[in-house]
Amino acid sequence: RKTPMWPTRQQLYACLEQADSNSMARWFDYSLTGLILFNVLAVVLASEANIYQRFSTAFDYFELFSISIFTVEYILRVWLIPQSPQKKYHHPLRGRLRYLLTPMAFIDLLSILPFYLGTLLGIGDFRILLSLRLLRLFKLTRHSQAMTLLIRVIQQEAAALSSAILVLCLLILLAAAGMYLVESQQQPEEFGSILRALWWS
Repeated sequence: RKTPMWPTRQQLYACLEQADSNSMARWFDYSLTGLILFNVLAVVLASEANIYQRFSTAFDYFELFSISIFTVEYILRVWLIPQSPQKKYHHPLRGRLRYLLTPMAFIDLLSILPFYLGTLLGIGDFRILLSLRLLRLFKLTRHSQAMTLLIRVIQQEAAALSSAILVLCLLILLAAAGMYLVESQQQPEEFGSILRALWWS
């Protein structure tokens, strides 16, 4: 029996979604993780005007390379989702639509959307587009066990975290009100209102 020249859809799905299934899947997972981290580093470096001006061509080519990889990955995940063990994704149309509404698919879309919005709609603010590229960091939730564990903990402890955030917001507001009362006369430009004091707080 001949071995097929091209991988089957099930093999491709395993490569994309089951990182521990074989060596090829692990290599693919590590490569995407590295690409995401290099993208974050590129965003940080490109925010420095002198560095970006000096290496602008390299930054632009790297962005085109990255967006090509992430776009192909996104399309493949949508195309291959009917191969999932979960029955809700088995229908060719409804399964793919369900997948598109999942948080992971939304994160994958957000990682490529800024580029296409900037290109198609002519968004010219470089700082906005550069900052939006940092959304690719969230793609690590698919490839990093630590990030996956963090999300699970946040989901399980949502009530406790919400209470802690509420207390934190109250403390910030009280600190801002206190600085407004104490410093508004001496430093009206910085603490002339509670809203201004909130920035310090």
